Amino acid sequence: MKRIACTALLAGMALLAVTGCKKISQNKSEVKPLGILTLLNLTQEESSELSKKRGLTEMLFTQDGYGEKKTEKSDWDFFLHHSSDYKDIDLPVVFFDSLSSMLMALESGKISEMEVPQSVGEYLCVSNSKLVMSLEFDKTALLNSFGQSVLDLTQGTDFSFMLLKKNEELRDTFNKALRDMKADGTLAKLESEYLSSEAIRAKIQPVTITKMPGAPVIKVAVTGDIPPLDYVSPDGTPAGFNTAVLSEVSRRIGKNIELVTIDAGARATALASSTVDVVFWTRSSSEAARIASITKENKEDDRAFSEDEKYLLNKIEETHQWTSYAHSDIPDETIITEPYYHDYIVCVALKPKLDNK
Repeated sequence: MKRIACTALLAGMALLAVTGCKKISQNKSEVKPLGILTLLNLTQEESSELSKKRGLTEMLFTQDGYGEKKTEKSDWDFFLHHSSDYKDIDLPVVFFDSLSSMLMALESGKISEMEVPQSVGEYLCVSNSKLVMSLEFDKTALLNSFGQSVLDLTQGTDFSFMLLKKNEELRDTFNKALRDMKADGTLAKLESEYLSSEAIRAKIQPVTITKMPGAPVIKVAVTGDIPPLDYVSPDGTPAGFNTAVLSEVSRRIGKNIELVTIDAGARATALASSTVDVVFWTRSSSEAARIASITKENKEDDRAFSEDEKYLLNKIEETHQWTSYAHSDIPDETIITEPYYHDYIVCVALKPKLDNK
């Protein structure tokens, strides 16, 4: 797998030692906030709790590198037993309405790290030699069904379109286009073209959204500030994976797309005021929603979890209530489409000044 440069854990504790890392400890007075792009349905305090919980699973998934059968019952028994140790740890979180402002805060020392999707973290580190991903996951490694589910539940993030509840018909139209794009391989092709390691090392490619004469217009909010997902170049040209997905959706549903650039924190307001019809790049957790139904009703799962695994899923939810974050970026009175992209949340930090002694 990709090795961990320095495992991101919770401030105020000794950090987990992994290959290439030293154990580090911080006094509480030295703790700096963690930066996160604004979430629309969580407070900064709730985001802090979510980030602290992730620290637990980061240890299990990164201490040896994760792979087939790495997440065993004994690991999770230990995890659940020691989870209370983290309750009183101070991990302040600061919201930022743009990636560029969060990056400036990191470089000026106002925050310790920033949480971003791994594809964004990879791009930032390729583009800026001062940055390093302090936590990353091998997306190609094989996990057993339980391990994969827990990884998706605790570290995963899904990207969808967001609309007002009154626009269910448009949501359903988008869903059909997305399903067709998954079925015929278009989404996988676009991921390879824009989000593969080779693509991330290259210049972000511009995207042309073809205009269809006489077709209805849909105004879509984009930040233009989250490369290589959502990006608008300095000359105003849209680019990146999200825009490529949107261009294909536009063609398939026969409607023109007009991009409206807004800050992350203004997405809900823009939607509620009808400044836009659709918000692109909205985060949720389909796995959290799925696990919620399992833990609530204890139904048979489509991946046939064992009774031990179901027991642990219930214990995880009972202890940590991760499924309460299923709609972390989805305000009331809104609906979302099916996800068009899945990624993991990672941490990006400034490269440490190494001691040459």
